[in-house]
Amino acid sequence: LFKRFWDACRLNFNYLGELFHENPAFVIISWVTTTIQTLFPLVNIILPKLVIDAVIAGGKADHVVLLVLILFAANAAYGLFNAFISSQYLAVRGSLSCMRFLTKISRKAAELDLAQAERKETRDKMEMARNVIYRGIHNDIIQLVSGTISALAMIATTIGLLASASLWIVGAIVATSVLCTVINFRIERDNVDLECENETIMTQLNYYEAVLQGKKFIKEIRLYNLGGWIEMRCKETIDRIRKNITAKNRKWSGWRAAESLVSNTMNYGAYLTYALMALTGTITLGDFTMYFQAVSSFRSNFNHVLSAFAKVLLNAEYIRAYRDFMDLSSEMITASLPAPAATADTDAHTISFDDVSFRYVQDGPLVLEHVSLTIAPHQVYAIVGENGSGKTTFLNLLCRFYDPVSGTIRIDGQPIQSFDIQAYRNYFGAIFQKFDNISFTLADNIALDHPFDASTVDTLMQNVGMLDYVNTLPDRYQTYLNKDLDDDGVMLSGGQNQRIAIARAFYRNAPFLLLDEPTSALDPMAEDALIRFILSQAAGKTVFYVSHRLASVHIADKVLYIHNHTVEDLGTHKEIYARNESYRAFYDAQAKYFK
Repeated sequence: LFKRFWDACRLNFNYLGELFHENPAFVIISWVTTTIQTLFPLVNIILPKLVIDAVIAGGKADHVVLLVLILFAANAAYGLFNAFISSQYLAVRGSLSCMRFLTKISRKAAELDLAQAERKETRDKMEMARNVIYRGIHNDIIQLVSGTISALAMIATTIGLLASASLWIVGAIVATSVLCTVINFRIERDNVDLECENETIMTQLNYYEAVLQGKKFIKEIRLYNLGGWIEMRCKETIDRIRKNITAKNRKWSGWRAAESLVSNTMNYGAYLTYALMALTGTITLGDFTMYFQAVSSFRSNFNHVLSAFAKVLLNAEYIRAYRDFMDLSSEMITASLPAPAATADTDAHTISFDDVSFRYVQDGPLVLEHVSLTIAPHQVYAIVGENGSGKTTFLNLLCRFYDPVSGTIRIDGQPIQSFDIQAYRNYFGAIFQKFDNISFTLADNIALDHPFDASTVDTLMQNVGMLDYVNTLPDRYQTYLNKDLDDDGVMLSGGQNQRIAIARAFYRNAPFLLLDEPTSALDPMAEDALIRFILSQAAGKTVFYVSHRLASVHIADKVLYIHNHTVEDLGTHKEIYARNESYRAFYDAQAKYFK
């Protein structure tokens, strides 16, 4: 138990250190505020006693007035302090601090390997980490430290006051407080388990709500009238959460009632004892008022100290959930060797696959099997094959979104795992099959985090057939896409969005260009223009062009034919057509409609 408590303390203080590093002013002012809020009740314990005793003893009016004015001034100052510091400054700073931590969680999610990000276990951990922030862990940690120190000071003071009248009352309060704290800790510990269990269910609920609110299924929802159907899934999920909460509450309702009975019996038993002592003249009426306040203060502060031990353990459970996600690291083999300059106009880079195989799911079927080939630089490669044959997977491995389960991919003779992963990825510009544009400005969508060069972008947009449209926009490249961030944002067609994605891929000017179905949203004229544009820009680049429209094989220097989950052939279209029967059948199945 001691080791567990010590580990919990370490987790709490490490998190507090992280919070202090992010926002030291918030932590310091929170400590000061909590200390003042804990110690201030002493004013309302001692001063009222002095006022009452002065009145009963027939003291001077100016003395009584002075005591009342001091009491008023102290409470007025305390009220103003809470109104401006606690209610405003700390509330705002606390919200901003939570936002920063939520941003850190989102940033971490963006750093994870694609395989990790796709797992439900990872998404559950992320939701739990976010829930830790939402539940107010920042204030819990600060109040735990500063509040406990202040509470100990209050306990020492009130014990001195209460013991002068009756030691047994102090002992009774301590005994009942220990009992109530044990009960509350056990209830809270069960609540932690309940939150962890419900968080997994919440992942499902969040997905259902995202489908209802999002854009990816927006037309299908309306066409097939699916709102009620998905809402029913939400209700079923909410009902599961309700049943879990109801079961836990039913389990502990009796203990909560017992804790409340013991607590109230102790409080009012102490008040009755002091009232009888005042009636018999053992203590003054002012003493009675002071003891009345001191009992409440002592019990609340003693409970705070006892609960602090439980809070340390409970907070540790939440912090572990936060750290479980934040401490995730890449499962890919990584190194720090810098890659050569990744520009299209310098060195010719060669990529080779050496007996590479890959599967998406452990113990699942191989999606690519025993792929061995060499990619010569400055060539246009058309990648063709049946649906599900592994064309997109081939590009995913090139970008190192995944690592092969066996075999090695090399660039210029070096295994790609030997390079810094982002330095390696700088070799590639791409438009993916499931591409998207973000609701930022047009300039942001093309240049991303690179400097924006208007003349270069104008040329690209001219070549992809978008410059005339851009010139009709009042803010040109500063126009927002969609209306998520700007009501004046433009809604583009699928083809227009695809052209922007293509321009983004070329703007990076990387030596390798990956185009996965880049013409799927374009009409035949636009497709022809794009193909001619690709050819005009291919000098100094190695281009991989995935398409189901087999006209693409005629613009390529080489055709990479994937069949039965392996690269079955590599060569020019004429060479493969002449020697490979399955490729010939595959090509003729589409080509016959254009004869």
